[in-house]
Amino acid sequence: MSSPQEIFEGEAPEQHERNHNSSQTFPSFAMCCAGGKVSLPPLLEPPSYLLDLYTSSSFESSSFRKNIRAYIKF
Repeated sequence: MSSPQEIFEGEAPEQHERNHNSSQTFPSFAMCCAGGKVSLPPLLEPPSYLLDLYTSSSFESSSFRKNIRAYIKF
């Protein structure tokens, strides 16, 4: 089963937002992260019902993962 991080893995900011002086291997994005100066705290453990939506094989969980972009818009 995919973890929440694996679901979003590979989704990077648009290439036109990448700093032109940064490498392809370690790109930096000035518009979204202040050139790497933004430091986010570690993620907390999600509530059990939300974790189940990401990890369970139930119909509801499968539907949630399939339509997650629609849910995010709410």
